Amino acid sequence: MSTASPTLAGLAISGDDVDQARRRIAGVAHRTPVFHSRQFDEMTGAAVFFKAENLQRGGAFKFRGAYNKIRAEQERGSFSEVVAYSSGNHAQAVALVCSLLGLKATLVMPEDAPPAKLAATRGYGADVVLYDRYGGDRVEIGEYDFEVLQIGENTVRTVRARRAAVAAA
Repeated sequence: MSTASPTLAGLAISGDDVDQARRRIAGVAHRTPVFHSRQFDEMTGAAVFFKAENLQRGGAFKFRGAYNKIRAEQERGSFSEVVAYSSGNHAQAVALVCSLLGLKATLVMPEDAPPAKLAATRGYGADVVLYDRYGGDRVEIGEYDFEVLQIGENTVRTVRARRAAVAAA
């Protein structure tokens, strides 16, 4: 099993992949607002748009990726439990998605994860298993399917691009 961290350079995410993810999360993920600031544009010399994903379910864009990944796996076959690892936002997203889809969630989190992140993950109904991030090896737990998560998370970018185009018109 590889211990290398995934990178975007190795991904082949197509527009069709993102469209399929957008369809999966439609009606489930919040349509979060995009903000624009002329003052910030002037300060940076660029048109900058802020996507308020802190208003997304679970408080982060990670919900999009987790929902896309778990629904994609359900399309491939039936299962009743998801096991994942994260120290925070991804853990909360997986726990929330599993709660919505009626699946058992077990999240492996470092024992020094922020208490608020642990509480939120448990609050969504997940079982939390703690590990020592300095003495343990989470790679032994399993691989992280980075590509499918990134496809779901990229739905943020397509929404942002569309809204920016409308605002500029």
